[in-house]
Amino acid sequence: MERLDSASPPIQKRSQQHAGWTVGAGIEALLGADWTGRLEYRFADFGTFNHTSFAATPADQVIAGIKVNTHTVAVGLAYKFGEVPVIARF
Repeated sequence: MERLDSASPPIQKRSQQHAGWTVGAGIEALLGADWTGRLEYRFADFGTFNHTSFAATPADQVIAGIKVNTHTVAVGLAYKFGEVPVIARF
């Protein structure tokens, strides 16, 4: 087992919520008799937050600005089963 030096910085854990915005687009197309395919893209931006790491001395301290955003691509394939007649009785 590795022994940690007493000057080692402590393990850091942090939980934080960020509000942001998102924009996306998609397309769906008929591929055959009852098959459809789709492609979607979404971008989400949660802004930038600053993180200061703990250190043994102030000279070892690190301050980082972290930009949080995501790019998501989704692909889908769907099959449409035969139509079921709707019978309404009044």
